[in-house]
Amino acid sequence: SPKGTSSGASPKGTSSGAPWVEWERLRLQLLARSNRHDEVLRRAAVFPVNLPADARTDLHALAAQSALAMGQGAAAREYAARALWAPGVSSAPQEDFLRGVPQGDFLRGAQIRDLRLLVIRSYARESRSDEAYGSMLRFQQDYRPLTAAIVEEFVDTLLDLDRVKEAVDWLGLLEDGHPVKLRLRLLTGLIKPQEAVVQARAALSRAADTG
Repeated sequence: SPKGTSSGASPKGTSSGAPWVEWERLRLQLLARSNRHDEVLRRAAVFPVNLPADARTDLHALAAQSALAMGQGAAAREYAARALWAPGVSSAPQEDFLRGVPQGDFLRGAQIRDLRLLVIRSYARESRSDEAYGSMLRFQQDYRPLTAAIVEEFVDTLLDLDRVKEAVDWLGLLEDGHPVKLRLRLLTGLIKPQEAVVQARAALSRAADTG
C-alpha cells in the first residue's frame, strides 16, 4: 500500500509549488504512458504532504491508475481515497469515501466518476465480487442513466465473477444482439454456439449498415 509522507519533502528535494506540480503531473503522465508504472508509484510514495488541493487530486489519481495497472488493488483504492480527500471527510470509512464527497472546484465530477470506476475494477481484479457488485449498484444510483459502455463493462465483469443472476438484471439496458447479451445466453444455455455466431454476424451487419 502507499507509504505516507512524514515531512513536506518532495521528490529530489523540490518544492510543492505550482511549477513543481505542473512538471510532476507531466512527468507522471509520461511515465504512465510509457508503462513505467513502478516509477510512478515510487514518486507517489514521497509526494509532499502540503500539496494544493487540486494537485493532490490529480497526482494521486495518476498514482491510483498506475497501481491498478500493476495489479495492486489495495494501493489503487488508497490512492483514490487520497485523490478525493477533502476537509471534513478525511476520516470517512474506505467503503464510503467515494460517496458524498463535497464538490469543491478541485473535485471535478468526471474525475470522481472515473476514480469510482477504478475502485470497482480493483475489486473485480481481486475477485472480490461482493464489493465490486455493491460498488456498481452505488455507482448506478449516483450516475443514472448509465452509458451503454459502462453497462457493458459491468455485465462483463459480473459474468467474469460468476454473478450471472446479477448480470441478468443489467441486460435490459443493452440492445438486442449486443455481444454481452449473446455471451450470457450462451452461458445459460439459452442459445447454441452456432446461433450465437449467426446473431453476432447479423449485429455486425446492422452496425455496418448504420455506420
